[in-house]
Amino acid sequence: MYWGCIGMGAAALLTTMVCTARFIISFFPSLEREAEQRRWQLPWVAVTLYDPLLQPVRRRLFGQNQEGDLDYAAVALLAVICSLLETLVGKDGMLNDYIPDFALLQALQWLILFMHGQLLPAWVLVVLRWGRQI
Repeated sequence: MYWGCIGMGAAALLTTMVCTARFIISFFPSLEREAEQRRWQLPWVAVTLYDPLLQPVRRRLFGQNQEGDLDYAAVALLAVICSLLETLVGKDGMLNDYIPDFALLQALQWLILFMHGQLLPAWVLVVLRWGRQI
C-alpha cells in the first residue's frame, strides 16, 4: 500500500506538471507548433507526453481543430486526476485508514491542494474564454 501511494502521488504530480505546461503553451500558437514539430526532442517531449491521450479528446469532444485554441483537454484530464486523488486520499478518502504512514497521507493531501491551485486559474480562463465564444 505504501509504494502504491507513492506511485499514485508521483503519477498525479507528473500529470499536474505536464497538463499545466500543455495548457500554458496553448496560449502561444508558435510554441505549440514548435512543440508538435519537435515532439521527440528534449524540452518538448515532457510537454507532449500526454498528446496521444489528449488529441482525440481535444478534437472529438471539444471540437478544437483551429490553431490558437486553449487546451481544454489538458485541464479536463487534470480535473479527472485531481477528483480521483481527492476521492481516494482526500479529507474523507477511501484509502485513509489503510495508508500506514501519516506523513505520506499529508503529502498526498498537500498534492491535492497544489492541484487545486493549478486548476482554479485554468478553469477561470477556460470559462471566460469559452463564454466569449458561445
